[in-house]
Amino acid sequence: MYASIKVIEQNSAVLFKCNFISFLIYYVLHIGGALVDGGDRLRVIQEYVPGKQVTLAHIIRNPKDDLCNKVGIHKAGAIGIMTITPGEGAIIAADVASKSSTVNVDFVDRFTGCVIVTGEVASVENALRAAVISLKDILGFFPAEISYT
Repeated sequence: MYASIKVIEQNSAVLFKCNFISFLIYYVLHIGGALVDGGDRLRVIQEYVPGKQVTLAHIIRNPKDDLCNKVGIHKAGAIGIMTITPGEGAIIAADVASKSSTVNVDFVDRFTGCVIVTGEVASVENALRAAVISLKDILGFFPAEISYT
């Protein structure tokens, strides 16, 4: 699944028309990066800090149907969101999450490190916990505390 972001410049303000996943991708891409005006198009300059870490591990319990529709997923008991640096760690996190619990891996981006999983609340909690612990214990990642809403 690929998401696109439409950028419209208007009176020095940039308006974004995007869905939730597009927003997450845009947000993650621009942490520590910069937009450079290259004439007729914008370039993204992205900087990474050396190190391995889980920067976000969050669970949205019992999301409303409206949010699920905007994110582009089917109704779920919970949505689990992770961001991981370096981005390739997202592949490993998605693998561990999918093998540890009955969850659907709805989105993985190896460039931004974003992982989105869905399923029942307990399954998503177990999947995120297993992914964070595995990245920490096996690969030496700095873990993030799992947060909830």
